[in-house]
This record gives sequence, structure tokens and C-alpha cells, in this order.
Amino acid sequence: MAYFAFEEKLIDNIKKHRKAESSSIEPGLTVEQLLIFLRQRAKSTFAIMDENNSLVENALRPILGNLEQMTSEVADRLFKMAEELFTVEESLDMGLSLEIHEALILWSKKNSDTDRLVRSLYYKGLICQQSIESFYRVAESPQMHRNALMSFMEAVNYKDNYFEIENKETRRYINYCMGNVYVTLSALRHASPKRAEATFFRHLTLATSFWNNQKVRDLDPDFPWDELITNSHQSVCTWLDVLRKQKRGYYDKKLTSRVYESMLYFEHYHQKHGVIPNWSEKHFRYVRSFTVYLKGKITLVSMLKQLMEIFESTDENDYSPEGQFGRLQIPTTIFEQITRASPKLKKCLDEFESKKDDIFKSIIKYCRNVPSDLNRERFYRNLEPAITHASSSLDLESYLDLILSITSFGNISTYVHSVMVKNIVELIATHFIGKSPEHFVGISGTESIQEVIAKKDAIIKLTCRAALCHDIGKVLFLSTVGLSSRKLYDFEFEIIKIHTMVENLLNYSGEAVECIASVIFGHHLWYDGTKGYPKEFDNTSSKYKFIIDMVSVADSIDAATDNIGRTYARAITLEQVEEEINNQAGTRYSPIIAEALKDEILKENIRTCITAGRKLVYYDAYMDIYN
Repeated sequence: MAYFAFEEKLIDNIKKHRKAESSSIEPGLTVEQLLIFLRQRAKSTFAIMDENNSLVENALRPILGNLEQMTSEVADRLFKMAEELFTVEESLDMGLSLEIHEALILWSKKNSDTDRLVRSLYYKGLICQQSIESFYRVAESPQMHRNALMSFMEAVNYKDNYFEIENKETRRYINYCMGNVYVTLSALRHASPKRAEATFFRHLTLATSFWNNQKVRDLDPDFPWDELITNSHQSVCTWLDVLRKQKRGYYDKKLTSRVYESMLYFEHYHQKHGVIPNWSEKHFRYVRSFTVYLKGKITLVSMLKQLMEIFESTDENDYSPEGQFGRLQIPTTIFEQITRASPKLKKCLDEFESKKDDIFKSIIKYCRNVPSDLNRERFYRNLEPAITHASSSLDLESYLDLILSITSFGNISTYVHSVMVKNIVELIATHFIGKSPEHFVGISGTESIQEVIAKKDAIIKLTCRAALCHDIGKVLFLSTVGLSSRKLYDFEFEIIKIHTMVENLLNYSGEAVECIASVIFGHHLWYDGTKGYPKEFDNTSSKYKFIIDMVSVADSIDAATDNIGRTYARAITLEQVEEEINNQAGTRYSPIIAEALKDEILKENIRTCITAGRKLVYYDAYMDIYN
């Protein structure tokens, strides 16, 4: 393939894949019409992934790996391609854009090209910065954090030669990088607030001093200097999250004062210009309400009333950034404050407690009506905090139903997979309780085979609930699931793997939660514990190991045989899956369950489940979502 003859095709494929994956299904379809639509979509997206994998491996990477032959013209074309893949406004493919910018950084250093180097450092830092939110729960987070900071700081170092740089755009990127240094520090402020705060304000002071330097301003009088300084005040206000998450009564007075001063600056800027860069009117009202509360100028009840006004005044059909802030992020703050309120104040908050069920119903409705052309990646990032804090306001069953409902709206195939795993596990569990009930001794308080038989309904219900919820962690990563039009990078796969590390989602007690948590943590680990993830969980010593083993087998059976909605690989037959399970019995899969799958009755029941049964599950989910 000729140089760059592939770039337009690759980007066009990514857009088509994104559109197909996020498109809504028409209401009123019959079973057969639905199946035809889903299969055609799966076939189309799989074909796109196949072609894109080939384009990346055989066309793009040979160019990136041959820096010696790269010319300035080629570097410009690569940068343009990387910009189409990722900008501040739109992200088609962060991973590919990052790979291109890393190659351009090496080439620019080799050729002493400061202009290209600075702009690629900016975009590399920005991509790493935006990845931090997804990575803050895993070991890769510090590395992504360092990558972002190092990229921005390397570009900022060129400010020492600022007046010698002829290219105006290069000077602009240096200023953007200067601002993003403290933004990046702010993004990971939760790990060590005091240490991060000191570093943050040191860099913030350096940046604002530079932007207020008259000589710097005179060089480029048309640069948005006041907007950069306003953005710095925004970053101070983002530290509200630190204050909000600390224990009540332990707010840092110095930091609170800084936030309050920035809020007053905002008010002055708003009165003078009528707008605030990058923030909505509702966001400003939120900052004002929370800040004056922290300063002790209004009570908690008054602040919550102001926040409720923002929520209730937001149109339930408004999916703009401002609408998402009002309908999704404001409720999160309300519930956080109710949960953390002192016992004395609890009685004053009854009016807010009484509204929580209605608020969560409105969130489900809001998810149900998401427009097909909306940027869902951004939408689900805004939704994630509300889901995380729902556990403090709902009982376990309502909470799990909320997560499963939102998952179904976000990705019907992910939801159907959960239901299918539950159905397959029910068949396997029923088989074992009938023939080998000893495997369930210890579950639901049983101490003997007789007790297992007596409590079989309760045991099967517990097992099925755990199986249905085995992937609930993916609700935090709906912005990642199903949106890639190519083979995942290692760092992207790490995001997917986080769905098994969701302790913060299950703030409940009791056997049901213990069982669900064990299945979530353990279903991607091998039977013998030697491989899989997460390594932090020991599935081999779990009280619920047999349930984990059943879910692991059912997970593989459904994922491999789904010929309706699976978009990332071709489906195989039940016999082929069973052969794989038998070949890995004793290592990856339970040998006891592998042997049970040879039972003709169980095998035929599973076959019916993954053929006619799967069609009904897809249609039931469709009817629930779209009708």
C-alpha cells in the first residue's frame, strides 16, 4: 500500500464503527428483524476491526518504525492524522494518536525540530492526562501520571527560550502545556492531597506570573491571556473535590480560602464578560453554593436546596455538557453530603432522603433516552460518579438493578451476556444439586448434603444473582467497552480488566454481597489460580470457589458462541468450546464442571439456552430498552 493511501480509510472506518456501536435500535421490531439488525451490525463492525487491524499493522506501524526515512512532509501528514484521531473536542482513537505522537517526538528530537516536538508533547500529555481517570485504581496510574507531567514539563522548559521561538503556534502550545501541568497535578490530588496541593500551587503561581508578564503579553497580544488565568482559577475550584471527600469538620481552612477567592474572581469575571470559559452556568452555580457553604456563610440544608434547584431546573432531555452536569453530577454531590452529614443534621435532611428514589429513577430514564448521536464516551464518564455513590442511598437489590439497567442502555450485548451467563449457570447449578449436592455445602449456611437439598432454591437464587452481576464493574467503563475499532493496546486492556476490581461498588454486607464480590473478582482467574486477573484475589481459597468456577465456564461458553451481538471475534460452536474447556481442565477450568458438560441432558439444555434462548434474551432486553 502506498504511503498514506490508508489514512483516510482508517479514519473513515473508525467513524463508521463508532456510529454503528452507539446507534440506537428502532422500536417496534419483530424478533427476526432485531436479530437481522444485530447480526448485520456485528458483521459490519467485525469487518471494520479486521481491516483496521491490517491497516495499523501493515501500513501505519512500518512508517512509524522507520524514522530514518521520515521526511518533514511525512511528519506533517502524520501529525494531521493524529489530530483527526484525537483533539480536545473529539476523541476517535486516543491509543493510535498517542502512538503517532510518540514517534513524532522521537523524530523531532532526532531532527532538532522544536516546533513539531512541542506540539506533539502537548498532545501526548493531554492523552495521558485524560487516561488518568480510568487508571487511578490500578498500578499503571502513576506511570500515566508521570507520562503526562513529563510531556508537559518538557515542553514548558522551552519557555526559557520563549522570545527566541519564532513560531507563534509553538509559543501557544508552550502556554497550553504550562496550564496543563497543574491540571494534571489536580487530576490525581486524591492520593496525597497535602503534597499534591503544595506542588500544584507552586506551578500555578509560576504559570500565572508568566501570563501576567507584560513582555510576554506584548509578544502575542491576541493570545487569550485572561482566559488562561481564568482557567487557573477553575483548577483551584476543582480542589473542591478534595474538600468534599474529606471527613466533615476537617476541611483545610487555607485551601477553602483559596477556593473562595477564586470563586470571587469568577464572579467578577462573569459580571464583566457574561461567560466563564469552559464552564457552564450550572457548574458555576454549583461552585458558588459549595464554596460559600465551606466558608460557613450558609448551612448544609441551604446548600442542598440550592443544588436541588439546579437539578430540578435542568431539562430531563438536555444532554449538553451543562445538562449532564445538572442531571448526573449534581445528584452525586447531594448524596455524598447526605451520607456524610452528622447525626444531628440527619433529621433536617428528610426532605432530600425522600427524593432519592425519584432521582435515581430519573437517572435511569435519562440513560434510556440518550440520543444516538451523543458522545457516549463523555456521557458515561459523567455518569460513573453517580453510580459509584448510589450504594449509599439504595438497598442492595435496587442498587444492582440500577447498575444492570444502565448497562443494558449503554451496551445491550454486555447486558445480554450477563443474563446468558446467569441462565447457563442456573442449568449447571441445577445439574449439580441434583447429582452432586456436596459441592454446595457451606453455601447459605449449609453444613450437610441434606441441608443443601433443603435449601436448593435459596442456593440457586444466590448463585444466579452472582452470575448475573459478574460483569457489573463494566458499568464504570461503558466509555471503553465496545468503542475500539481495532485490537486493544495493553493500557486499554488494563482499563477493561479493572471491572473485576470494584470493591467501591459494593458497600454492603451479607452473604449475597460476599458471593457477588467473589464472583466478580474471581471469574477471570484460572481454576488453579496460576493465571488470569486480578492477581490480588485468591480464588483457590474462596468459600464460593465452586460458584466462581461455574461462572468462569459459563462466561467462556456464552462469549465464544454468541453469533448475534459479538463484534470482536467470530463465534464458534458449543462443541469447539467444550473441547477447549476439556483441554484446559484442571488448569484454566474446573475438571469437575468440564466432566459434567459431557452429560447429554445438560449439554442439550445448554445448547437450547445459547440458540433459541439467546434470541429470546436479546429480544426481551430490546423490548425493555426500546419500547
